[in-house]
Amino acid sequence: MLSKKELFSLQSGWSNKLLTKYKSQFTQFFTNLKNHFVSNKNANRILKNYVKNKTLTVEESEELKLLIKDNLKFVGLGSLALLPIPGSTFLMLFLINSAKKLNIDLVPTEFKKDKITEAINHTLKHENWGESSKIILRNEDPPNQKLIGVLDYQTMENEYYIESIAIQPYYRKMGYAKMLFDELVKEAKQNNITTISLDAYSMDPKRISTEKLVEMYQKWGFNVVDEVNQLPQQNKVKMIYNV
Repeated sequence: MLSKKELFSLQSGWSNKLLTKYKSQFTQFFTNLKNHFVSNKNANRILKNYVKNKTLTVEESEELKLLIKDNLKFVGLGSLALLPIPGSTFLMLFLINSAKKLNIDLVPTEFKKDKITEAINHTLKHENWGESSKIILRNEDPPNQKLIGVLDYQTMENEYYIESIAIQPYYRKMGYAKMLFDELVKEAKQNNITTISLDAYSMDPKRISTEKLVEMYQKWGFNVVDEVNQLPQQNKVKMIYNV
């Protein structure tokens, strides 16, 4: 049985020191690997199974190890191919987390869209709570229904104000926050709402900074209109989206 230190090491991926020393080679390695996941039939199947089930079979793990070793040799890191590579439980997580350290998202966008489509026979439920309303996203149907996330918002004349978007930890970084927002945009158009606004502010800077939140909302189509100083080094950024 692995120790806590060994488990942490496997989940974290290759060390920052190693990735920094061979940055260009690793960047090429992960780019090649990502392309394989798109174009190679077997690699494509392995990644899709992992995205769906969060695990690999022993056979899939062995296939992936061969792919890793071949690609390491191709970029001039053949000596690393001789190092122990973690087995089926942690192998994909090891690769994904290693790639993240180089700002590479190893899972192609289309796979995440497949995940959203396949993993949820989802139900989007709209609820009114006095002045506040909610859009609730759950997976599957009763009795196995689980909460994925909730978007809270208020209606103010021709504007929706987003109070919060909360996604359960397991379902983060899979596109569900954007799915909730898209549902709100759809509702806004139906109700002739012209503007959606929010205050971007991180309640957990260790997990995600306010700056990263602003970047994410800008990708959704929001624009920054003002920055309000709350406390030293804690600012709320006012943003609007034109429907």
